[in-house]
Amino acid sequence: MIDQFFDEVGPTSHEFEVYFIVSSLIREVSTSIKAFRLQVLDELPEGVATVAAASNFVKNDDEVFVSVTKFRSYDRYSAREKAIRNLDTLSDLFTLFYHKTQIVWRPIVLVNQCCRPGTVAVLPPRGPMEKAFDLKPEKASKELNRLLKDFSAQGASFDKFNRVADLHGICVSHDIPENQLVSIWTSLETLIPSHLGSSKISNVVSAMLPFLVSPYTKRLIKRLTSDLVIWDRHRVKKILNKVPCPKGSSLQERTASLLAVKENDGLRNELYEHLKDFHLLRYRVFRLSETMTEPTKIKDMLELHERKVMWQIRRIYRTRNLIVHSVLISVQN
Repeated sequence: MIDQFFDEVGPTSHEFEVYFIVSSLIREVSTSIKAFRLQVLDELPEGVATVAAASNFVKNDDEVFVSVTKFRSYDRYSAREKAIRNLDTLSDLFTLFYHKTQIVWRPIVLVNQCCRPGTVAVLPPRGPMEKAFDLKPEKASKELNRLLKDFSAQGASFDKFNRVADLHGICVSHDIPENQLVSIWTSLETLIPSHLGSSKISNVVSAMLPFLVSPYTKRLIKRLTSDLVIWDRHRVKKILNKVPCPKGSSLQERTASLLAVKENDGLRNELYEHLKDFHLLRYRVFRLSETMTEPTKIKDMLELHERKVMWQIRRIYRTRNLIVHSVLISVQN
């Protein structure tokens, strides 16, 4: 059984075939696409056509089937990304000479793997921008109204803010991680003023750290409270309501008091007892409580987090430079 598990998750490459539905514009370059392992098909192979019908993988009159064959990858999702790279490169090269319309394709693909029977429909994974923190539409509309009401920048400052908003919009609309990263980094450099004698990365780091580090403790408490409520809303609220707090205190404030105040040891032990079968959640409560009981430990935690955030920002900057100044492809592709 363990050997089978390692065979499944081990870094073993396989040969794949990937099928797309592409705009018929690709026929204009049909004599050149072999260099990209692409082939325009009139019909799908018999075994693939059955899965296509079940997956609503049906082309319109202005579309064609295209296959990308005989290339190796580790799994179906990375195979899809590699095949899209070929199509994307072809589309970009074609755009050098024809600007009115681009070669486009549908996100869903059909994939054949050499050692697996049958064809599988593969949808795009969630992109990085979809995984980011997001407000609900109602809250987002309130924040927009507040921004428009209170925003006082004029002239060059307003133009700069508009440019950042444009770059952020481009970043959200792109489905290629490298383009998203370059766009969002350009936004940061546009928004953050430069200082004589300081490098760009130093300016970005010094400007971003306060916003990323100061709410860290509050964010930990908020997420822990949310996870505790998901675990057992009734039991958690019953314990938190016993925490001595001013009237009208929020659940997050009661959780913070439960973790940090020594007089609440009995309530913490009651929570640990209920969490005895949920080891990871109990350990999170224990570790955060151990940290929050002493100011020096909170200071050490914030300093460690600040150091890690600084390292991560610099890693992002190095990756951005690799994308802009070289032809290297990101590791995930």
